Amino acid sequence: CPHLALTPAHRLLTACCLSDMLRIYAPDTPFSTDTLKVVFELFVSQLRGVADPRGQSFARYYYLLERLAMVKSFVLMLDLNCDDLVRQLFETLFESISADHSIRVESHMLDILVTVLEEIDAIPQLLIDVILENLLASAKSEKPASYALARSLLAKCAKVLHRPLNEFMQACLPTGAATIDSDHKEEWPRLLVELASVNVDLVAYLLPQLNEVVSIDDEATRLKGVELLAELLRLPANLVHAYPQLLHALLAKFTDVSVAVRCTAIEHGISLAQQPSLTDAVVAALKERVLDPEEKVRAALVHALCDACAATVRPFGPLIESACHRMLDKREGVRSATRSRLSQLYCRHLSDGLRATGGKDTAAVELPDELRGVPKKLLQCYGVEAGRDLHSKLEIETLLATKLLPSAPELRLPALC
Repeated sequence: CPHLALTPAHRLLTACCLSDMLRIYAPDTPFSTDTLKVVFELFVSQLRGVADPRGQSFARYYYLLERLAMVKSFVLMLDLNCDDLVRQLFETLFESISADHSIRVESHMLDILVTVLEEIDAIPQLLIDVILENLLASAKSEKPASYALARSLLAKCAKVLHRPLNEFMQACLPTGAATIDSDHKEEWPRLLVELASVNVDLVAYLLPQLNEVVSIDDEATRLKGVELLAELLRLPANLVHAYPQLLHALLAKFTDVSVAVRCTAIEHGISLAQQPSLTDAVVAALKERVLDPEEKVRAALVHALCDACAATVRPFGPLIESACHRMLDKREGVRSATRSRLSQLYCRHLSDGLRATGGKDTAAVELPDELRGVPKKLLQCYGVEAGRDLHSKLEIETLLATKLLPSAPELRLPALC
């Protein structure tokens, strides 16, 4: 038995032999309950050796993994009521997998994990935590193979994991009444996005509840809620068709009582407007914020808009036209930001167009129609304010001289023509 294996090599060989015995006797077992527990403790400890695919004994470790996966040996372990051992098995496999492993190794690990989840009577929260830990941002960057294994496991076991995951997430929501003991409950927004990206059915019951989350009194929670809604709407699954309330909840935050929430919602809205399925609704809502009563919000909209239009103004044409009027905003900060950013945007697109034509054919420059009016609007501002505001006059003169037109000599002269 395992206690006779005094060296690592002996323990590994013993584990391989015992795995073959379980295969021969399957579905029965030749061991007593107490002995079987010791056998599975040996299996779990030896599976750690799979972590080093370049090790001298890897072939035997792989043999052990393959036999345990093929025979579904760990089903016998579930009858021992050893939750800690089950948790150790999951931790061992998630810690052992790496990018250096072959697809076969990952497949056998996944088969073992899937078998345990499908056969276990009740999935404890500790086991859920082990899986979710590998979906966190730190795991995604530091242990990409573990992250991929966790996502594959969730995809294959969506039905059996649906209820425990919903209970966990429900208890994590700020609006939830239940409590849960988990190290990852504060990470629920990130986990919700990950789960939805794997299979939206895993969190289908939770998504409609997010409207309540972004409506509670606490500003910090509403900010997190806005970030979460934006992340969900960016998913390839295109959730807006199945859950239009997600978009409605985000657009409602454009008029939130908090300036910080409105600014955050608008910044995400600019990004989301570039998705064809969201363009019309988001741009229409953003146009209303051009006249927001708070100058920080108006300025934030201008900055986010110009950043987004650096490569192309689509689909923000109507929004640029509305933003041009902020060149005469009653607040100096908004006026200056609008004049400067739109001048820079005009210069960028004009420079790109001139370079595309070799700087020779200015008539062929395809400058977006929405930007063609920027110089005219800037000169109108100069005419309005030149006689009454010296600071504004100097600002516009500086923009005309330094930011509106390309600085490169080979482009500046054609731009004036």
